[in-house]
This record gives sequence, C-alpha cells and structure tokens, in this order.
Amino acid sequence: MSDEFLNENINSYEGEEENKYDDYDHSEINNTDLNGEYKNRYVYIRLNNNPNDRKNRLKISEEKLSKKFPAIKNMQTDNRLGTILENEFRDGFPKNIYIRNLTFQKDEKDIQVLAIRPEIAPGDYLLELFPEGISLMFRGHIWGREFIVDDIYDTADTEQLDFEVAASVIPQNNPNGVVYNDIPYPVPSVE
Repeated sequence: MSDEFLNENINSYEGEEENKYDDYDHSEINNTDLNGEYKNRYVYIRLNNNPNDRKNRLKISEEKLSKKFPAIKNMQTDNRLGTILENEFRDGFPKNIYIRNLTFQKDEKDIQVLAIRPEIAPGDYLLELFPEGISLMFRGHIWGREFIVDDIYDTADTEQLDFEVAASVIPQNNPNGVVYNDIPYPVPSVE
C-alpha cells in the first residue's frame, strides 16, 4: 500500500474545525506499561441512537466512510454502521482492542471521550471492507453500563501506540449482561 494512499485516507476527520476530540497533545502520554491489566472485560457497545445529541456524528461518519470505501457504500443494509459494529464486536467473542483517552476540558469541566480501535486479526470482518492497513476508530463515551459510539472513522491499522492501552474485551449484546462497563480510561503517565 502506498504512503500516498495512507496519507489521503487515514484519519478522515483530521483538520475539521468542529472536531475538538483530537486537540489533545498525545505525545506526553505513555500507557504501554498498562498492558495485561485489562483482560476479558465484559462490555456493551452500541451506536448513539439519539439524533438530537450534539455528540452524535454517525450520519456524517457513514457518509464519509461510504464515499471513501465502496464496500461500505455497497452494503445491502439500511444500518451500515450497526452491521459493522455487530460484526466487529460479536456477542460473547473475546476481542483485542486499543483504547485512547480523548478527554478534553470545556468550561473547566472534563468531557470524557474514549476511542476504541479493534486489533485486526485473520478472518476479521473489517478485512472484508477495507484494504490492508486500514482499521476503524469507534469514538464515544461511557454512559452507565454502555459504551455509546458517537463517531466512527478510518485510521491506520498499527501495533499499539504509546498513548493507547491494550485490552481484551468480551462484547455483550445486552446491557443486562454487564454489571458495569469495564473499559478503562487511560491516563497520562507522570514521570
């Protein structure tokens, strides 16, 4: 895959003015020492189904992903993003993920935001949709026992980055199967 393709197609939301999540300087974060602490945690992940929620950018996500990737545009379903989420995070099947803490401050208040990037493994559903080297980032927030996805965008499929935490989760298709949503908020390391 050419570097030019990657530069044109990775992180499709970079530079958008309304996107405040990525304003944080990730260079000061190193969470690699947290590996192994987050194994087989039960999680309930769903799309934000509130069209009036200002955080909900799923319609824009679907439009952008459909324009960039024909396999998504040609999906035979009315709920493309829901289909992707259900197939990528199958009920009861362990899934390795990388978590980014994109929390930011607004009016002296922390706005907690997480992004989850699934580890691509042989036979992974995303391999059917994207060329090699491409993955998805599921950005959202925790609400009670749920991780609510507000935004989905393409990103590079890489090894764990310094500002990510590796975790092994077991997705559940019902929030009643989850006592509390056990996705950790990675924090900047103090040195």
